[in-house]
Amino acid sequence: MTRPDIWLTSSLSSDDADTMTLLDAYSELRYPNLNHPVEVGTQQQAQVDLLMDTLWAQMPASLCEAVHSMDPLQKGGRVLMKKKIE
Repeated sequence: MTRPDIWLTSSLSSDDADTMTLLDAYSELRYPNLNHPVEVGTQQQAQVDLLMDTLWAQMPASLCEAVHSMDPLQKGGRVLMKKKIE
């Protein structure tokens, strides 16, 4: 597995770096390649949760506060709509 070429991977465990590689593949989801589709499921959710715990623990407190203060429905000045689950 190739790992993402970013500075953060040096401070991650091997499992966390593998999860970053997995998440990197999701960047193709916006403009999917029909010949090589990327599947998304819940099988790796535990891995992603562990990675997020690691990232939150390494972030400066001021950055954590800034992220938590953001409105998740606001993006680039636009309001994102939630779809009702029926």
